[in-house]
Amino acid sequence: MSFAFEASAVTREVLRIISGIHIKEIVTSSLHPHNLNSIVKIMLDCPERPKGHKFSIDRIDRDSVNLSKDICLTSGGADSTIAWFKEGGPTGLYVDLGQPYTRKERGALVSIGIPHVYVDLSEYGFTSKMWKHIIPGRNLLFLTIAAELVSDFGTIHFAVTSGEGYYSLKGDKSREFIENFKEWYKFTTGKTVIVKTMHRKTKGQWLKYFMQQGCDIDIIRYKTVTCFEVDGKGNTQCGRCQACLRKFLSFMYNNIDISQDYAVPPMIGCQDFVTKYMTVLPTALEMKDFSHYSKERCIEDIAAIKKAQQLYSNI
Repeated sequence: MSFAFEASAVTREVLRIISGIHIKEIVTSSLHPHNLNSIVKIMLDCPERPKGHKFSIDRIDRDSVNLSKDICLTSGGADSTIAWFKEGGPTGLYVDLGQPYTRKERGALVSIGIPHVYVDLSEYGFTSKMWKHIIPGRNLLFLTIAAELVSDFGTIHFAVTSGEGYYSLKGDKSREFIENFKEWYKFTTGKTVIVKTMHRKTKGQWLKYFMQQGCDIDIIRYKTVTCFEVDGKGNTQCGRCQACLRKFLSFMYNNIDISQDYAVPPMIGCQDFVTKYMTVLPTALEMKDFSHYSKERCIEDIAAIKKAQQLYSNI
């Protein structure tokens, strides 16, 4: 019986290794290289082996960053910038999936002065299949690439704050997702990675922490870009998307009004989101249902919206 055989990634790796036996002394692999090397060492220990023949398998060495001890997923946004400063300025990683806002995000990284590895995957057409502003699977891809660039037991800094679903059982910012990723990556490659989030504080609390550390708040206010839209007029933040609203509210919670920093003030441009928040967040508090929004985020965003509403009522 014959059938069409489609080689899996594992089979292709074995084919590559077997081919390398005749032409190379060392072949690199990311699939449990230590175990593979033990198998090959036993396999080639036979009387027929040519005298002086040398061959071994080693882990892939990423010369561009020399396998960093830690790496920070950086987008040029407020949260990942705070994470980068907090962790002492580790190597950054920016993955270009063809996002319509890539140019201004990379511009923010340059303006802030975050040295980073740039990975261009824009040719794969991810943005043609977006779910609203979400590129499905993006964080699995980001974490996988970051894991390839850190050493064994290295740390990936992933700026997930309180209220973004970390304690839920769903979504690619949840603890469930992160733990399953680490388990899968170790099982696949033999390498252990640590994923460090910011889930113990909300966006507003992290902003307060940044100021308390004596850092320049103007870096977050003027140099970071947290916006899903592209504005042809050159405005870096539209004031109409949910990302803009959340940055605005984090500042408002700390009694700093940054309305003028947007093409449209977020309380006006994001009125639908404001209305939604003032419906679902109080309900979450009343029902004690924090499966999507954390208790801290509910309290923070409601307080910030009320401050902004009071500010506008006095104008």
